[in-house]
This record gives sequence, C-alpha cells and structure tokens, in this order.
Amino acid sequence: MRAKSFRQMSGTAVLLLSTLLTTTTLGQGVVWFDNRPAYLPAPPPRQVTGVDGTPLGGPAPGTNVSPYYAQLFYEDNTGAWVAHPQVARFFTSAANAGYWNGGSRTLVNAGSPAAGQTRPVNMYVGVWDGGVGTATQPAYSFDQARALGRGWAVSPIFVYTEEWDTPRGTDDTYMKNFIWLVPEPSVIALAAIGGAALFLRRRRS
Repeated sequence: MRAKSFRQMSGTAVLLLSTLLTTTTLGQGVVWFDNRPAYLPAPPPRQVTGVDGTPLGGPAPGTNVSPYYAQLFYEDNTGAWVAHPQVARFFTSAANAGYWNGGSRTLVNAGSPAAGQTRPVNMYVGVWDGGVGTATQPAYSFDQARALGRGWAVSPIFVYTEEWDTPRGTDDTYMKNFIWLVPEPSVIALAAIGGAALFLRRRRS
C-alpha cells in the first residue's frame, strides 16, 4: 500500500508540476490589433503613410477592395519572433485611409495571461502590398511580397503590456505604444503605393 500510495503521489506531483510548467510556458495574452482613432487616438501618429506623408488607401485597380495588409509580429517568451497568422486588410475609403480593419489577437506563449502576471511584449507591425486576395488571405504573404519586390514597410518596435484593471477597461488590450513614422526617403524605395512610396525601414530594437 505504501509503495502504491507513493507511486500515486509521485504521479500526481508530476502532473501538477507539468501543468504549472505548461501554464507558465504557454501562457496566452491578448491584444486588440487595430490602429483606428477610436482605439488609438493621435498623437502620436498611428495612421500608416508613405514617404510623402500620404495615408495608405484606395482600392486595387479594377476592384473595390484594398491590396494592402497589416500583420502583427511579436516576440514570445522564448525570444523568438512570431508572425501572427491572422492578417488585416486596409480600408479603401478616404475617411479611413491609413487604417486597417483589425480585431482581437491571441498571443501564444507571450503576454499577460491573468491578473497579477505582467509580461511586456515586444511588437511591430508589417504593412505590404499583398495583391488582390481575400479579407483574410492576401495573394502574397509579407515574406513573398518582400522577395518579389512589392511594396512593404514596418513600424518601429514597441512594447505592449496587457492591462488588468478592475473591472477590466475596454482599452486594456489596446496597442497604446504603437506609432507609425513616415518611412525615410534615404533608404531604398520598393514600390509606389497609393500615390506614395513605401520604403524599407530598418527595425531598431
């Protein structure tokens, strides 16, 4: 009985330890991935623009949809950079030029999964000409667009910390530190987009 009880206790202890390690390692935070003024008022600048300051917008020729997409990149708890699989398409109207139609994003193995667990996350936003795809699937991924010489740019790296107000506020998951700087004309122009050129921006940590 004693040996059996010991084995059972050992198994329980191992299970608890495994659960704790899994929870710690694979904790999931959440971020609201959207740069519209309703969520991220200016200043600082949030609107995506080209080198001349013109907001990114308008439909692809012969269509009523935008060829431009935004994607979230974040650094997980292992230090690896992760491209969130869900992309966001830009609006086409003049009123919403420079803004993408985003939403909630789950951060796998990153972020603050519960109250009392504050884990800042490094992030940046990639923007590119993805061609005429669908709302959730561009014709060209971010990496493919870069390889093909299509227009692309990235935001500066920023730090996101999920907040746990009591009660929780509607802005607890907003990307409050996100900014968009006008791409520098001194670097290589990759493509003309929406009447303005998108330029490669070197990421700075």
